[in-house]
Amino acid sequence: MSKSDQEPNNAIAKQKRGRPVGDHDSKRNELVNAVIELLSEEGCQGISFRKVAAKVGCTTGAVTYYFENKEAMLIAATDYLFGQFELILAGENGDVKIVLDNWLNWSLSESSEVAPIVAELFVYARQDPNYAQHLQKWYVRMRSSLTATLEQGQARGEIRTDIDAAFLADQLSALVDGWMIISPIEQQRYDPQQTKAFFDITLKLLAP
Repeated sequence: MSKSDQEPNNAIAKQKRGRPVGDHDSKRNELVNAVIELLSEEGCQGISFRKVAAKVGCTTGAVTYYFENKEAMLIAATDYLFGQFELILAGENGDVKIVLDNWLNWSLSESSEVAPIVAELFVYARQDPNYAQHLQKWYVRMRSSLTATLEQGQARGEIRTDIDAAFLADQLSALVDGWMIISPIEQQRYDPQQTKAFFDITLKLLAP
C-alpha cells in the first residue's frame, strides 16, 4: 500500500480520536437537552453516558468529549434551567409585578415539565456535596438579583419597607420553590386559576 493510500485512513483515525465533527456549541446544547429529557423521564438515576448517547444518536465517546462524568452533565443541565429562571427574575426596570407575571406565564406553560426536574436536582444535591455547592451558587446569584429588584420597588414605594429586601427575597424564593415542588403532585388543585391566585396573593404580601 502506498503512502498516499494510507493518508486518508490516518486522517480518519485522527478525526475519531479528536474533537467530534460539527458545531461545538450546537452539539453540546443537543446533549444538554438530552440530559434534561432523561431527568424528566427517569430522574437523576437515569443519567448515564450510554443513555444520553442513545437519545442523541451518537457514541458514548462523543458524550465524554463534552462531559467528564455524570455530575458534569447534571451541572450543565442545571446551568441551562437556572439560566432560564434568572431571565425570569430579571424583570424590567426593577418591576416585581413583571417578575411575578413572568413566573406566572412560565408556570402555566412549562412548569409541569420543569418542576419535577428541579425536585430531582434538589434530591441529588443532598447526595453530592460538590453539586450542592454549584446549586447553592445559583441560588445566591438569583436571590441577589431578586433583592436588587425588590430594593428598586421599595425606593419607588411599590414594595413594603418594614422588612429588608434581602429577607423578602428569601421569602419569595422559598414560596416559589415550595410551589414548584408541590404543584406537580397536586395538579388538580394548582390549575391555572389557582396558580394565578397564588401569584396575586404573593404580590399583595409584598405591597406596602
